[in-house]
Amino acid sequence: MRTKGSCRFEAYYKVERYDERIGAWKPIQKSFPSKDLAEQFANGTGYEKTRIMHITEKGVEIFQP
Repeated sequence: MRTKGSCRFEAYYKVERYDERIGAWKPIQKSFPSKDLAEQFANGTGYEKTRIMHITEKGVEIFQP
């Protein structure tokens, strides 16, 4: 059973990598509470192309290096 306040939406960051084979961005199944943590993770993945997405209730903002 859910507790009061358990369905609150908090903004978060996601990292996506570019898959050259299919020509599309693919999400890495991990979320981050801050942009700094997402950037650190993206830099350590070893993928050539990555981008960071900021997901909020109002939409998505994309940051590309």
